[in-house]
Amino acid sequence: MGIVEEMSEGLDCDAVHTKYGMSTEEEAVYAAKPTILSFYGRYLLVGMVFGIHMLWWAASGGGGPEADDQSGTLVSILDPLFSIVDLFGMLGFVVAMFGLLWANRFLNFSTSGRWYTVSLFVVTFTPLAFVLEDTIVWIADLLDKPMDGFLPSWSDGWYFWLGVVYSSVLLVLTIIFQRSFSYAISTRALYMRKDFVFDVVNKHREHRIPLSKIENRTLNRSLLGTIFGFGTINGLTGSGFGISSESTAVSVSTAADVAMASTAGVGLIRRFFRIFIIVLSAQRTRQDINDEEPQDCLFGIRKPVKVNKLLTELEESIRLVSRHEHEAEVPLNVPEPVTSEEESDDEIDALDELLDDM
Repeated sequence: MGIVEEMSEGLDCDAVHTKYGMSTEEEAVYAAKPTILSFYGRYLLVGMVFGIHMLWWAASGGGGPEADDQSGTLVSILDPLFSIVDLFGMLGFVVAMFGLLWANRFLNFSTSGRWYTVSLFVVTFTPLAFVLEDTIVWIADLLDKPMDGFLPSWSDGWYFWLGVVYSSVLLVLTIIFQRSFSYAISTRALYMRKDFVFDVVNKHREHRIPLSKIENRTLNRSLLGTIFGFGTINGLTGSGFGISSESTAVSVSTAADVAMASTAGVGLIRRFFRIFIIVLSAQRTRQDINDEEPQDCLFGIRKPVKVNKLLTELEESIRLVSRHEHEAEVPLNVPEPVTSEEESDDEIDALDELLDDM
């Protein structure tokens, strides 16, 4: 059994053919989706958000471990951390979450897109919204203009509930995001499709790359991918597809912007917000093979070595067919040149006819 027959075994070729709108000359031979483990970075980020919330909740007395015989070692390890967290309180929580937000944005990981950045921004400053509203209500009472706030009063128990709610929302969105990508290979082309219902700008996006246009391919497998058998295949074309160049570099210009914002003749609060926005938007440049965007490559698929071999086999078949068609072309009918003898005979006949007329 060849690699094409092996990979297409058990595949509903008609359904795949219809889903991707393949031409009548194509035959579907492979279809897949990214594995769960290939999105481990996004799930890790969700776990970190949940962990920070639970740490502040436990340090505030909501669920910290008790000092008994069975957990004495754990308590001895966590007690210094709980003391630091309790010392800084909500300010420490905001600093910790903002550090996570900035690092995730600046390092330009797969989780550095606008969805995760906005989500982390909301998570970071939610506790301050409670405090801000309580402060406004307190000031209104001092001015004999009582008002009711929209939010309940803040308590440390909110760390637990906010952690559960925000982490659950991020987890569900990550699962939906992961399942919105699908891939297919036909005898003529490579298909990559995205259907993310929450993406208003690019809700549906599909690439069709003819196998004959792919000039090079890369197969990338992380340590986790090597252990669990998944990897990413990226097809590079002459038009530049497969190469990513994102964001602006953190360079002298960024440092100059920060210096200008800090020395401009504006108020302290406006100056602080200018620096805050510049630092938050700073991001390292990443120009490399684009193997972190699931819509632009075969991201996190199972059996990547066999899929890479399948692509090689199909590309070679296309080259052989193209070469045979070129060799089988009929040469053009070029008229045979007239020989000198035929030219002389024609001239003699013409001269004879002229003499007869005379």
